[in-house]
Amino acid sequence: MQGRVWARLSVGSHLAESSRTMPLASRVVAVVIVLACALLIFWPEPPCGHNAYHRHIIHGKRTACLDGSPPVFYYRRGKPRDEHKLVISLQGGGWCKTSAGCALRSRTDLGSTRNAPACLPQSPRLLDASFPHNLKAWIFGRTAFNYEGGVGFLSDVGATTAWAGWSVARFVYCDGGSMAGTRHAADMSEGKPLYYRGHYNFLAQLDALLRLKPRPTEIVLTGCSSGGMAAALKCDLVAERVSPIPVRCVLDAAVFPSSEEFDTLAALMMPTASKNNSRSLPRRCVLAEADARSCLRAEVALKHTQTPTYVINDLFNWQHPQEHDFAAVDDRAATAADVLFTRTTHAALMPAWNASTPHGVFASRCHVHCQSSEGWLAARIDGVSLAESLRRWYFEHAREKRVDLHVETRERAGGARAARAACHTPALSVSNFWPVEVRLRVLLVMVLVVPLILFPYCDWAPRVEGSQPVRTCLRGTSEA
Repeated sequence: MQGRVWARLSVGSHLAESSRTMPLASRVVAVVIVLACALLIFWPEPPCGHNAYHRHIIHGKRTACLDGSPPVFYYRRGKPRDEHKLVISLQGGGWCKTSAGCALRSRTDLGSTRNAPACLPQSPRLLDASFPHNLKAWIFGRTAFNYEGGVGFLSDVGATTAWAGWSVARFVYCDGGSMAGTRHAADMSEGKPLYYRGHYNFLAQLDALLRLKPRPTEIVLTGCSSGGMAAALKCDLVAERVSPIPVRCVLDAAVFPSSEEFDTLAALMMPTASKNNSRSLPRRCVLAEADARSCLRAEVALKHTQTPTYVINDLFNWQHPQEHDFAAVDDRAATAADVLFTRTTHAALMPAWNASTPHGVFASRCHVHCQSSEGWLAARIDGVSLAESLRRWYFEHAREKRVDLHVETRERAGGARAARAACHTPALSVSNFWPVEVRLRVLLVMVLVVPLILFPYCDWAPRVEGSQPVRTCLRGTSEA
């Protein structure tokens, strides 16, 4: 009998024949991999460790993620000496600008909290007692290590950041509109309701956080990308709600000067926004600008922000059409598009580098998004790293206005320190080199492929056809 034939799988007979055809070391390795994958997939969640972020679920009258699930935040209590100092980190993750796009998003962790784990380990430490659970959380992208600032600004390693001992709250982002949505009525899409209530979620998260002990004595509000934009919108609001507690804000990659998508976003999330009805936008900005919806842009909101704010922005960000590696684009290699884009970003950052403002700025030409993570120790201007510049601005109240500009625009820098940047390629971190999608694919390949190696698709019980015993396999037939 010729051709490809599917045979019955008999594990016992397979093992008997495999012992003669597969080397012992290969079989042992295959068995270990299969068992390890099974353990990682089915390992139960243990109680949250002392260094983990604990989940807090918010139930409110007007609160809802896109799919209607309740908003949550994660809280990690700091070390005893600094536990009364608090960093509030607003999660980023892009936007959805149409009902169809938000419907798709509502089925992910960026639009729903139905699958939010009970805790987020800081990182999968090898010597941690709960390492198997931590490793599972890392594979599925559910550790604080995977979030913005996890390997930099918000690391718990003292040698990495001056904020290592602080308490940290991570507000989960699940409304698709930089926590700005104020739409009361549900938007029906594909027969299911969608809720754009990010602003109400944020207020409920903040109120619930402030009820925890210990009460903070100082607060830093931060975020990256769409989370940075949210931090720009909420900066003065937080300062007013917690007064007299001092507040400072850190915006990372929040400025998108060439983007034209925010008008669409505002129309979806805030359909009635105006000077008299724009609860989620900075009040001073709304009163000063002709179009209230323009205050959804971080660079516009920043012009009217009174709370001291430190702005971190790559002059290219991820919008620039020309891709660059993690390296400074020098004057000789700069194209006309490079120069035009950096000028546009530089102008957008003017409220930060203007000498009359209390704000700080670190704007390099290192092509990386969210520098508070991967670029934290790597990007430097005048030999000063981002980590050191922010530390000086916050703790020493130093004037930190560092902007790396093209030679043709340096004379226009005004109060900014027209400097040159150096971008040192960061050491490969697991969060950078192994994104969540890659980890899941590797795990799936292990689970599916290793059994094929361990148990070949053959019927090892020979059949007799004519005078020769024949066994059937995927590859065809073979004579015994």
